[in-house]
Formats: sequence, C-alpha cells, structure tokens
Amino acid sequence: MSKKILFCAALVLAIFAGAAQKRQVMLDRVVAVVGGSSILWSEVDEYAGELVEQRRQQGYTSDRDPHDEALEQLLMQKLLFNQALIDSVDVSYSGIAQRVEAHLQALIDAKARGEKPVLRGVTEDKKALLEELYPGKFSFTAYRDSFDYIYTVEELTELHGKKLQAKRNHCNRFEQDHPDFKTEIVTPENLQRCRDMVSKWYEVHEWNEQIEQEKTAIARAFDHFEASHMDGLMLIDAGEVIAFSMGARMNELYYDVCFEKAYSAINGAYAMINREFSRMIAEKYPEVQFLNREDDMGSEGLRRAKESYQPTVLLEKYVADWKEN
Repeated sequence: MSKKILFCAALVLAIFAGAAQKRQVMLDRVVAVVGGSSILWSEVDEYAGELVEQRRQQGYTSDRDPHDEALEQLLMQKLLFNQALIDSVDVSYSGIAQRVEAHLQALIDAKARGEKPVLRGVTEDKKALLEELYPGKFSFTAYRDSFDYIYTVEELTELHGKKLQAKRNHCNRFEQDHPDFKTEIVTPENLQRCRDMVSKWYEVHEWNEQIEQEKTAIARAFDHFEASHMDGLMLIDAGEVIAFSMGARMNELYYDVCFEKAYSAINGAYAMINREFSRMIAEKYPEVQFLNREDDMGSEGLRRAKESYQPTVLLEKYVADWKEN
C-alpha cells in the first residue's frame, strides 16, 4: 500500500465535505471504543450518510435511525478486526484500501461539484505530512476550539502544587459539606441513574446547537455503553447522583475522558468527580500516564475550567482547506 494510502487511512475519520453543509464548528466525540480503536461521532455521521444515499439509489427507505445502524456496523467491524488481532489472524487490508480510495474519490467528486474539500482535526505531525505529500495544495488554519487538553494522571489524581491549590480547596470544601458522599462505578444495571441525572442537567441549561449535539453523543454512549467498553463513575450524595464521568481507554498510555456532568450549584462537585474518576482510572489502568479531556468546543466557561487545571499539553489541531487552482 502506498505512503499516500496509508496516510489517508489515518486521516479517514477526519474527512468532511465541509462546504456542502456550510458548518464551521463541528462537535466530534468518541462514541465507542473497541480494544484500542475509537469510533468517532464524525465517522458514524459520515457512514450514516452513506447508508442513506445507498438506500436512495436502491429505491427504499428504513424505519431505523441510520446513525444507529451505522454505529452497529462500525462496532461489528471493529470487534471483528480486534478479535482477529487477538487471535493472531492475518487481516486483509484490501477492504481498508477500498474504503480509503472511496473517500479519496469523494474528495475528487466534491471538488468537481464545486464543493471545497476540508480536513478537520489535523494535528501538527499530520499537517507536516500533508505538506510533504501534497505540497502547496492545502492551507492550514489553527482551530483553537478543537485543541485537546491533556494532563498527567498524577496531576489530576493528587492535585499537587500551588497551581492546583484552588482545586484541592474545592474538593476539601465538598468533603466538608457532604461527609456522607460516595462514588459508584457505572454499570449497565445502574446506567439509568446517569440518564436521569443528565436529563435534569439539560433542563436547567439553555439550548444551543452544541448542547443538542452533545445530548445526541451522550445518548448514544449510554445506548452502547457495554459494547463500547466504556468506564463510568457516579458521585452520589443523599441517594442522588450529583455528578458522573465517562470515558474509554485510547491506547496503553492515553485515556479519553469523554463526558463529565455535575450540578454546578453544588460547590466542588465538578472538582470531585474529576479527581475521583481520575483516581479510578489510575487504579484500573496503572499503565495509563495521560488523560485527554478533549476540547472546549469554543465555550468560554469550559475553556476557563480546563485551563485552570494547567494542562500538560494543549494539543493543537488545524483545519486543512483545499486550495483553489
């Protein structure tokens, strides 16, 4: 397989025909993890679009949500691939190559239709490689709203040092105000409690497009919690869930914290679920060294909160736009 095909395989989840939808902000989230491989919301959304178009061409419709079908099929593909690796079975890459070539053709077709191919979530190393493979073909714009906040496990579990003194104070205050609090690991049996909590959370927060997209992503994570091997932890006081966090392991060293919700009116709830979930991950996966708490979606409040934890790395990402000839 050529260098370009291999590179495009790495970027395949980030390819969008962006101009067709005229959206400048795209919320992306890990909605499932199988083994060490993640499935992104953008991948599910794109695959769902392919299913809809395929049915349109074949002249039939389905009562099922195409996103549900897309996620199920992607999960099955990942599960089979992961099991093949476990069983040391040789995996043919012909299907992968065909899918990559299809995406490349989609880029060409989009350009032919006058649409502007866009790659999102391009990291610094992939930016350099794009320049090497396609010199002068792309223009790159740093997209601050999509930068990932990465912390060491030790920092978030221990909250050492002057820079995190305020976080320790929040946790201490919470423990004083709620001496009987407890944590409980999320399981398929108690997952409904998280659903109920997040429903109440959305009731007191003003609606916007990002909130709606987040609601969809969380609902799908709940629906496929067990199949995607996610971890979760609830913070409970007086029998009520007041915060929860969910995530999934990315690889040996990195863990992705996908969702975190708490009642902001409860002093220290966010700081406590952050610390307790980090500690749970440190205990369950002692090899993990870094926690990726994802981006801030352009929310000023979320940005301040994530910056206040003093990230070890702020992972820059770019939007790569195909230049007009």
